[in-house]
Amino acid sequence: MTCLLFDPHLKVRIASASALAIMMDGPSSIFLQVAEYKESTKYGSFMPLSNSLGRILMQLHTGILHLIHSDTHGRLLIQLFKILLLLISSTPYSRMPGELLPKVITSLHARINEGFPFKNDKTGLLHDIGTQELKVFQDNSLRWFRLVHRERPPRAAAS
Repeated sequence: MTCLLFDPHLKVRIASASALAIMMDGPSSIFLQVAEYKESTKYGSFMPLSNSLGRILMQLHTGILHLIHSDTHGRLLIQLFKILLLLISSTPYSRMPGELLPKVITSLHARINEGFPFKNDKTGLLHDIGTQELKVFQDNSLRWFRLVHRERPPRAAAS
C-alpha cells in the first residue's frame, strides 16, 4: 500500500495495485470474513486476528478511496476500482464501523460526478461499480436503501 500511495513512478504504482488486486482476489478474501473493527485504547502485545484484519480493511478502504479521488491516470484508476470492488465484496460491513459503507458509496458517487479523464473509462467503470453495488445491496439492503434515497437529488421537471 505504501508503494501505491507514495511512489513517484506510475509503473510501480500500477504494479503495486495489480499485486494488491491479486492478493484480494485469491483465497484470502474468505479469511477476511472474520474481520471485525473495534476501537481499542489498549495497545498490548496481543491483538486478536479479527481486530487486526478489521484495522487492515479500514486502512485499505481509506487508502484506496483517497487514491480514487486524487489520481487521474486512467490505467491506475482502473486498477484502483478493481481493488475497491474486491474490497467491497470481501469486507463484512456488519462488523465494521457503521459509517464505512456510506462513506464508500458517497465517495464513489462523488468521483463519478467529478468525471474521468476519458469518456470510455466512465462507461466501463460505471458498469463495474453498478454490478458491485448490487452485490453490496443484497448484503446490506436496508442501509443501502436509506443511503440511496437520502442522497438522491430531486428530479428536474421536464419542459
